[in-house]
Amino acid sequence: MIVTGYVASTEEVFALFERIGVFVFLFPEGLTARRSSVITCLQSSRPVVVSAPQSLDEFRHHPGLTQLIAGGALSFVPRAAAVAEIADRLLAAAKQRSDGFPAIDPDAWWTATTDATGAAL
Repeated sequence: MIVTGYVASTEEVFALFERIGVFVFLFPEGLTARRSSVITCLQSSRPVVVSAPQSLDEFRHHPGLTQLIAGGALSFVPRAAAVAEIADRLLAAAKQRSDGFPAIDPDAWWTATTDATGAAL
């Protein structure tokens, strides 16, 4: 299933989430910590494959994301990856068991985000 744009209705979102085993996002600029769509998909306890960030320092402020990267729930393909490489990473992610991924603690994630924002100001 390929979704190439905005999904407007709640019914469509839930239907998509019922059928998807692995989420794949291909961003030309790579993943940034501000991508709420990726964070939302991670909350579904399904693996996410995404274009590699320009630097892993992008996530240093966020222990939740770094834990999901270390645990394999969030994995990367090069930003200029070929279709075969993306497919291989997708299949590898599909074989992982999502129940082994660290749980997302919304309160801890919110605290990490607000602490990082406050430190930047």
